[in-house]
Amino acid sequence: MTTKTMIRARMQTGLQAFLQGGPVGLYYAAKLAAQKRRMALLQVYLCRERELHREHLRTLNHELTQLVMENQATSQAAGQFWKACGQAEVQS
Repeated sequence: MTTKTMIRARMQTGLQAFLQGGPVGLYYAAKLAAQKRRMALLQVYLCRERELHREHLRTLNHELTQLVMENQATSQAAGQFWKACGQAEVQS
């Protein structure tokens, strides 16, 4: 839809609202149009916020995975250490 067509459609809508409801109808139509624009903008903001939230969760899950792997490696090293300490005491 071109800009001219959009402007013409808005003017026709405004004229129709004025003819049907007078100044109050025109005010009401303008108010509804503003609400519609605000809701569309809010929807865009919500989509952006959702995407940011997903990205943050991906980062947190990656960090959690790294911490779990580090914890497992530390636990294995500690187990090997105590096993070696136990064998050293037995040999002594």
